[in-house]
Amino acid sequence: MSKQASTQQSGVTPTGLNDDGIPYFKKGDITVGGTCKLNNLPIGSVPLVLCASDLETKERTYSKGKDVPIFVKLDDAGKRYYICKHVIQEADEKKRRKKRVCNMKFIAGHYFNIESLQSHVRNHMDSWTKKVLATTSKNGGGLLTGFFSKKQKTDEDSTTAAAPSVEEVANDVADERGTTNNMAGFGSIDSTCAAADERTSTLDDDLRNNTKEDTSSVAVVAPILQTINDTNKAGIHDTAVAQEEQVDGAIAMETFSCDGIKYTDVHNIKYDVGYEFGLMYPYNIHVDSIKQKYNDSNLIPKVDWSADTLGNLRSNRCNTLFYRNPSKLNDVKATTTKSSNTACVECVRLQYNQQLFKVMHTSASNAYNKKTPNILCPTSVVNTRYLDGRNERQELRHTLLNANRKTISLTRSNDDYKRLMLAISNDDVPNIKRILTTHIRNGGSVASFVLKLTKAASYKLVGHGTHAHTYVQRGRRQRDGKPFDDEAYKILLMTVLMWKLGSRNLVQTFKFTCGGLSYRQARRHVNENGTIPSFKPGITTSINDHGKAIIKKNMNDVFLDPKFVAILPQKKCLVHILVDGVAIEERLNIDESVLPHQVTGLCRHCPDATFNTYGDATRIEAGLGDNFHLAKEAEVVVLTFNSGEFTSVVVLCISPTCKKDDIIGESTDTIKEILSTILECWYSYPQHFLERFVLSTISSDGAPAFRKGVGKVLNKDLSAAVRSVYVTNDFTKRCQLLNLTASAEDVTGSVDSDHLLKRLRARVKTAKGITIVTCNFTKVDLAHILAITKVVDSEDEADRLFNPEDLMDVCETVNCMYAIGRLGTIEWHDYPAEWRNEYENQHKYKELRLLGNVAKLACTAVVGHEDNIAEEGNHLSISEYLVVLSTLAHLLFFLYRKNRTDFIPAQNYRNWQETVKNMYISVTKAKVSDVEDFYWFLNSSKKIEEFFGIMRSFAGGNLNFDCLELRNRAGDAATCNWIYGQYPEWKEPSRRLTSSIDRKNVRSWKGDTKLANVNEIACWNSGRDQALEILRSSNLFSAEELNINHILETEPGVDMFRPYCRTIGVLAGDRAEYDLVDLEDEADDEEVET
Repeated sequence: MSKQASTQQSGVTPTGLNDDGIPYFKKGDITVGGTCKLNNLPIGSVPLVLCASDLETKERTYSKGKDVPIFVKLDDAGKRYYICKHVIQEADEKKRRKKRVCNMKFIAGHYFNIESLQSHVRNHMDSWTKKVLATTSKNGGGLLTGFFSKKQKTDEDSTTAAAPSVEEVANDVADERGTTNNMAGFGSIDSTCAAADERTSTLDDDLRNNTKEDTSSVAVVAPILQTINDTNKAGIHDTAVAQEEQVDGAIAMETFSCDGIKYTDVHNIKYDVGYEFGLMYPYNIHVDSIKQKYNDSNLIPKVDWSADTLGNLRSNRCNTLFYRNPSKLNDVKATTTKSSNTACVECVRLQYNQQLFKVMHTSASNAYNKKTPNILCPTSVVNTRYLDGRNERQELRHTLLNANRKTISLTRSNDDYKRLMLAISNDDVPNIKRILTTHIRNGGSVASFVLKLTKAASYKLVGHGTHAHTYVQRGRRQRDGKPFDDEAYKILLMTVLMWKLGSRNLVQTFKFTCGGLSYRQARRHVNENGTIPSFKPGITTSINDHGKAIIKKNMNDVFLDPKFVAILPQKKCLVHILVDGVAIEERLNIDESVLPHQVTGLCRHCPDATFNTYGDATRIEAGLGDNFHLAKEAEVVVLTFNSGEFTSVVVLCISPTCKKDDIIGESTDTIKEILSTILECWYSYPQHFLERFVLSTISSDGAPAFRKGVGKVLNKDLSAAVRSVYVTNDFTKRCQLLNLTASAEDVTGSVDSDHLLKRLRARVKTAKGITIVTCNFTKVDLAHILAITKVVDSEDEADRLFNPEDLMDVCETVNCMYAIGRLGTIEWHDYPAEWRNEYENQHKYKELRLLGNVAKLACTAVVGHEDNIAEEGNHLSISEYLVVLSTLAHLLFFLYRKNRTDFIPAQNYRNWQETVKNMYISVTKAKVSDVEDFYWFLNSSKKIEEFFGIMRSFAGGNLNFDCLELRNRAGDAATCNWIYGQYPEWKEPSRRLTSSIDRKNVRSWKGDTKLANVNEIACWNSGRDQALEILRSSNLFSAEELNINHILETEPGVDMFRPYCRTIGVLAGDRAEYDLVDLEDEADDEEVET
């Protein structure tokens, strides 16, 4: 390839030109954006010319002999390398010398750049400057003439150096054939160029041999230089004299990698047999911060080396790669350590470094002064000092224990006076000293002071058989705002618990036995001093601006109070809103905690419950029975946390009602206004608070007013983050038939599974019974079948399962439905022969198995395990529980399409599907929000029922309360939770609440609660496949009836909420934007078209 072709190929044009018109590249030609890039240099015979003066003066002044040409070549493998062509020795016929060229090769490594080549140039020019330039005359030519002569005249007296011939430039590729294979990487560039030094040294020796004693070197060498220069100018070259001799660097030089010296190479140091360098060398002397700290002291030497844990020492000026001439004894000696290893010159010199000698001598002899800081000592010395200190502390501890034992022994024989003096002198109690000083100043004696202390620890009779402390500590506050000292503060909190959870008699007992406070003192600290916070919620006596303001105040008093927020879960968790009603006594009262004062006990739909004047009292009294009517129930809205750290409830709203609507939908609209106000206030809190507590559920017991109110609030589409889990980009549902309507914040409605199971049993007990495909089963039929299959002992026992003493007992409900569920596993041959001989029973057997599967799955959804319901069983993980819910939902869907309301009531079907959907959406919302754990049994209304039970146990066991007392007990429950939050060891949670059937506990639950292991799509599809397998094995459905794809194609809009394109039950969130209709109880089974 020609020069022009190679230049055009690279896109770089050389700007340099010597006297003969031969082009060359300058550094600026391959500089892009201020950076010189060697990759821009093309392959060919046009060189890059470098000069050592660039590194020193930053100017391009080329003197004779300083120019170094660099060529780019390709090896056999097609990789680029760089070769230096500077002249080491000119040809001299008289001295029989041949022309020598460097021919040093450089392989482009990871760190190879222009600076690497300039380092090689610098090494060459340093040797030349020291030995040759001093002998050059002012007008003489350079002995090391390079690729070309000087470019421009920088002085009038300077002469132009001779340029090489055209043949030399054209044959530079041929010079490569004699090039050695000694290729240097980046590491060798920065090291000293030993080859150049050797060649320059030879030239220097020759010059000295030809110099006479009485003649200066300039006078002798000048004619030679002039002759050579003239010859070059004339272009006369004798091929016999100017013949080049290529230098083979691989034969003359050796390349080594320096790993430093061993610590044993340090001169004149003796080491013991057990010496370990890694433990006994002070590595901290190499840390910059420590060197700076002790720079002005004599504790640390000047460190110019580094050390590793293997005992290798390396100079900070170490050359990682270096060359040496094996034929030169001095080179070999200068790079050989005491242990006959090879190292660079700088590292070999470390053997005799005085600072290193002092450090290693101290380390080898372990002669560290006790005043030497631990930071400057090796690990072995620090460990020894630690063990010595520990032993000294143990000895001192034993000495103090013996002294204390002696003091106690002497104290037993002392009287009160001596004990007091001993306590003041040994314990140094400031309060006792201050009181004693005040007592003596007032003329008292030590004996009378001891008498007062004795009385302070005793009791006195205060009348009516009541005792109290002789001296009572008042409410003096400490700097942290707590009254008394820490011990007295804990006693105060314990007294409040005795008061709230027990009775005044219990408070009195605790006061005498444990030194607690009286009832009046505890009450003063709660109501007057504010020492104990009060979390009593306000009562929403009416649904107006005043009532909405009370709801917001209830929430802000809790969630904006740092004292209460401090006891809430610290990890991210889901939160749920629970709604339920509790019966109250029909009694009026005055709520003085709000302004204006309100009359409590009235229905929320009354005109105005304000009580400011006597006229208000007469107005309300006159309106009773007409405009004003008493409340029979209080609807309570609470917030619960799906977390194992905090399982209590927070009361948001208490709304009394008479459970009668003067106009259609009045209760529904009231629930809607309450929930809308709560959601508005909730989403007004800071973003970090909402990310910590993620709202996902509004749950109730399934009452129509609650379901309609929830449906009016949750009638939007899911958020994009949650919806993308269930719907692909092309709008294909990953979970067929699953309804995806909720709020924009992914809040969905739910119904407690306990209530759903009770209503399912209630349907079986009715005369209408339950129909499976073609057979209808009543309570009498099922009792007979349970008896003949030995599921129960007799029909009377079966009848007791259907009619327990307490219809609201969840355990009885589960036992009844579990007995029916066992019919799904009984084989045909296990039935009596007489029953099998009846032809109609062959179909009835298949339908009984289907009914048994539905009942068994419904029980599992309540208790959370599939084994014997009466026992603890193996708890299900979240994934297993979701599979059970999906199987149940699909069985209900196909059976309801087959028999409609003859199967189960429309509202019961709707509520089951609502609960299944809520579980799936809540799990997805938790995963999207990075929540770690999820407890399925906390995502229900069980906690609010438990809360009602706790409130009924307050105030001495009085089970009944009016509306105002309900408010007080709700506040007391929050106060108790606040106290237990500060001292959780005071409250040991029960392992099980009531039973494993009715109540679950985060402590007793053994199932996997980690959301990272859950795949909702796989769970839904697995449950679908199991349900289809059960239905196919029954042979009661055709293939077309079980073809979901065919159903969706022929009946658009069908899903779990709309099994045959019609909305059934209470319309509560099946589609966005709809109109609700009011359904009476007797119309619960009716179909409602939209």
